[in-house]
Amino acid sequence: MKRGKYITALILFAAATVLLALFNLDGFPQALPNTYKLVISNPAKVDFQELDQIARRHDLLFCGVTNRNTGLQKSTVTFYTDADRQDAWQAYLGLKPGIMQDVLGNECTVSRNTLEVLMQNQEERNSVYYGYLVGDPADCDAAAEELYIQYGSMIQTAKAKVGSRTQLLTGIFVLVYLMMLFYCYLDASFEKKEIAIRVLHGDSPWYHYLRFCLTDTLVFSVLFAGCCLVQDTYTQTLRFYANIRWLFIPFLVGVWLVNLHLLRIKPKEMLYGHQLSNRLLAMLTLLGNGAALLSCLVILSMLSAIPSIGKYQKADAFFKSMQDYGFLSVQPLATVVDPEEPDDSSRQGLLEKRRFLSETDTQLAPVCMQDISGELDSIGQEDLSIHLVYCNHRALDYVQSVYPEAAQADLAQYDAVLLLPEHFSSLEQEAAAALLLDHYESAEGERPSEERIQYLSYASDEELLCFREFANSRFTFYKTPAVLIAADQLQKAHAGEGTRHDYLETGSVYRIPDARSMEKLTEDYALQISMTNVYEKFQIEYQVQKSLIAVFLLVTVLMILLYVSVLRTILQLDYQVNATELAIRKTLGESILQKNRRYFVTALVIGGINLLAAGIYVYKTEMQHALFVLTVPCLLTAINIALIYRMIRKLEAQQLSKILKGGAL
Repeated sequence: MKRGKYITALILFAAATVLLALFNLDGFPQALPNTYKLVISNPAKVDFQELDQIARRHDLLFCGVTNRNTGLQKSTVTFYTDADRQDAWQAYLGLKPGIMQDVLGNECTVSRNTLEVLMQNQEERNSVYYGYLVGDPADCDAAAEELYIQYGSMIQTAKAKVGSRTQLLTGIFVLVYLMMLFYCYLDASFEKKEIAIRVLHGDSPWYHYLRFCLTDTLVFSVLFAGCCLVQDTYTQTLRFYANIRWLFIPFLVGVWLVNLHLLRIKPKEMLYGHQLSNRLLAMLTLLGNGAALLSCLVILSMLSAIPSIGKYQKADAFFKSMQDYGFLSVQPLATVVDPEEPDDSSRQGLLEKRRFLSETDTQLAPVCMQDISGELDSIGQEDLSIHLVYCNHRALDYVQSVYPEAAQADLAQYDAVLLLPEHFSSLEQEAAAALLLDHYESAEGERPSEERIQYLSYASDEELLCFREFANSRFTFYKTPAVLIAADQLQKAHAGEGTRHDYLETGSVYRIPDARSMEKLTEDYALQISMTNVYEKFQIEYQVQKSLIAVFLLVTVLMILLYVSVLRTILQLDYQVNATELAIRKTLGESILQKNRRYFVTALVIGGINLLAAGIYVYKTEMQHALFVLTVPCLLTAINIALIYRMIRKLEAQQLSKILKGGAL
C-alpha cells in the first residue's frame, strides 16, 4: 500500500502542477490580484512620471503596462516603472524578463522598461491603456482621489480582488493534500498490527512513528520538488500562483499529526491491528461514496463536452475552405494623433480604421459572423434565452448551408435580412429584431427602412457557428439563433459617407494578403495591423476540446478504480470487524441482500442523487439527448449494485468456513 501511496501522490502533485501551468496566463496581465487597476482612456495626455510621483507620495508602487499580440497565441507584455522601482515590481510579480507559457500553447514574453523611455516614445506611450498601484488599500484610495482631481474621468481606478482562478487552485491543492493525509492515515493503520507485535517484542513506538513520518516527509518532498522543478523549467509562474505551493508545509505538518496514533498501541491491535476500527470503516465508506458521486458527475461533464466535438467536426470543412483567412487586429499609431487637438486622437484613430476597413473591403473580403448575444443586457432582457448573430453578405453561403430557408434572401433588393426561428414568441421576435437592427445601425451608420428589411423564418434546429471577441475561445455554436444578414452597403447606390463597417474587426475573418501586400497596407495606413490564421486557431481549439474529453475519460477511469478499490476494502473490513454477527445471520439463512442491506440502500441513494443531478443538468443546459443522459445514472446504479453483489458473493465463497466459525476473515 505504501508504494501505491507514493504513486498516487506523484499523480496528484503532477495534476495540480499542470493546473498551475494551465491557468498561468489566465487573465494576465489584466487581472493582477491585490492591486488597484488604473484604466486610462487617453494615454497621450497622461504624464506617467507624474503618476509615479503621486504613487511615491502615498508609499505606493506604480507601473504602466502595454500588451501586444505578436502572433498566433503569442503576445508581449511590457511593464514600465521608474528605474529604481523595477526590481521591486519584478519581486512583486515573481517574474523575470523572459517567457511565460501555459499547457495550451499560449506564450507571453515579459519585458520591462523605464518611465523615462516611455515618455520619449509617443507610439508606445499611446498604447499604455492601464496601470497598477500596489500598496496599502487606504493609501491606494488616497492616491485614487488625487488622480481623480488631477485627471478626472480620464483615469478610472478599480480594486482587483483575489481572482477566482487563484481561489480554485488553492481549493484544489487543499483537496489534494487532504486526500493524501487520509491516505497516510490508512497506510499507517494497515501497518499497525505488525507495529503492535514489534512493540510487544521491545521496539519503541517512537521508532516506528519517526520512521513513518520521516519517510513520508522525504518522499513527498522529493516528489513535490520534482514537479515544481519541471514547471519552473517549462515556464515562469506568477507569484500569486507560486505562493499556493507554500501549502505544502502545512501538509507536511499534517503528515506528522495524522500518524500520532502510532504512539498509542492498544493490546487488541496486536491481534487485529486496524480491523476493529469502525471509524476507519466509516471514513472509507465516505470516501467510496464520494468517489461514486464524483464519477457520475465527471461522466455527465464528459457527455456535455462530447457534442462540442461533433460541432467542430461539422465546422472543419468550413474552416478548411478558409485556410487563407485570419482574425484581424487594428490599432491606431501615434502618427494619427493631431498635436493641435490631442482630445481628438480617439476620433482620428477611429476615422483611420473606418477608412482602412472600407478601402480594403474588396481586397481582404471579410466574412462576418459576429455573436452579439451579450447585448440583451443593454435592454434589460438578459432573462431571454435567445442568441443573436450578426452577419455580412459574404456569410450568406454558410448560413444557407445550415438553414436552407436563407436561400430566399434577396440582398440585392433589401438592405438587411432577418432570419428568425419559427418557435420564437412574439416577445422574443421583437427583442431579437430590435437588437439586431440597432447593431446594424451602429455598424453601418444608418438604420434600414422597414420596406428594405426582409423577414424570413426557419424550422431547422442545427447549430450555427459564429465568432466572438474573447481571446481564449473565438468560436461558439448556437442552436436556433436569430440571424441578421446585412447587404453589401458599400456597393449600394444610396451608400453615403456615413456608411461604415465598424463591426467587421471583432466578429469577422479576413483574407490574409501576401507579404508584399501586407507591407503596403502598413505603409498606406497609420495603423498597427496584425493577423492570426483562423484555421490554425480553430485547430488549436479543436485539439483542446479533444484533450478535454481525454482528461474527463482519464479522471472517470481513476475515480471508478478508486471506488472499486475502496469498496473492496470496505467489504473486507466489514466482514472482519463484524465476522461473528455475519456468521450467525448466515446460519439463520439470511440472504446476501438481507445481511448487507445498507450497501444496496446506499447504492440506490447515490443513484438517486446522481439522477437528480442529471435532471438538473439537462434542465439547465437544454441538452438534445436528455433521455440518454438520464439513463446514465440508472445504468451506473445497476452496475454498482451488481458489483457489490458480486464482491460479497466472492468474498463469502472464499471465506465461508471462517464466517461459519465466527472468526476473523
